[in-house]
Amino acid sequence: MPTPAFYDDTVYITTGDKHLYGLDPETGTERWSLNLGSVVSMSSPTIKDGVLYVGGSSPYTFFAVDLDDREIKWERHFENVTSGLDDVPPVVSNEGVVYTTAVQETENPLSVRQIVNTYGAIAAYKQMIKLAVGDLIGKQPIMNHEHKIYAMASENGELEWQKSLGEGQMVSNNKSGAPMLYDDKVFVGSPITKSFYAFDARDGEQLWNHSSNINKAPPVADNDVVYFTDTKGLVYGFNAESGELQGQKLLGGTLAPSGPLLVNNHLIVGSQDTNVYSVPTEEILEANDSVEEENSLLSYVLFIYVLPIAGLMAAVMIGVFMVKRWRKNKA
Repeated sequence: MPTPAFYDDTVYITTGDKHLYGLDPETGTERWSLNLGSVVSMSSPTIKDGVLYVGGSSPYTFFAVDLDDREIKWERHFENVTSGLDDVPPVVSNEGVVYTTAVQETENPLSVRQIVNTYGAIAAYKQMIKLAVGDLIGKQPIMNHEHKIYAMASENGELEWQKSLGEGQMVSNNKSGAPMLYDDKVFVGSPITKSFYAFDARDGEQLWNHSSNINKAPPVADNDVVYFTDTKGLVYGFNAESGELQGQKLLGGTLAPSGPLLVNNHLIVGSQDTNVYSVPTEEILEANDSVEEENSLLSYVLFIYVLPIAGLMAAVMIGVFMVKRWRKNKA
């Protein structure tokens, strides 16, 4: 699934068989390959100054590969990461810093309400049992996950800084948002916390954030406006400096995981509703669309309180009826 990269008349692609391949662009013939030792899922490689950067899993490791020497320049292991590093196309700054994101499991269980909203009532009942007696039966509850962004020195992989985007529940795929650099800032969305973020690229100071729906795609920016998309079909335009929302327009479908492009003051983005949209950016900035929120509170009350209480009352009534019938037959 990763998008190939091109450098010095060679096409490079990373794969699920733990290898990096260099291909002849004319014929597709393999010129050389390198065993990385990690599976690359959707982390499309990024090449800068002859070095290829990519993240992998099993084990979770980030690689810098010298394409001229055809060897791994450095690698950094992420022992606490449980997902996402292999989903993210990294970005590299002109100052020699590499940015990526990943997800770690926490020791904080999801609330029953979160389980109802995401997985349904049966899973919620199981979570309640695991929260109560999980240690006794050897079943742990579903945990929250923490989303983090990392900045590494491109020369040796040393960690410049890392910041938490917060905790939330895991998503089914494309588990970690992809970063983007613009005007000395790093912009990234988090599917875990359902928010968009802006960080100072130099020291990792969080400049602003904005809550959204689940989002997975890298944003784009131009003319001091940064554009994010989400899985509800919305595209947002923010002032890149202040984070003020300039406008949001509903396109449709799931706008993920591939991010949008900006061409001639038009935003172009593919959707999982089978359409590709081309929208003038001024239309986005003039719009104030929204999507209806699901009544999660009603579902939570219904499945966790109303139905169990109704079931208990029904069981009691049936029990009383059976006792009365037994006594009557005995008499």
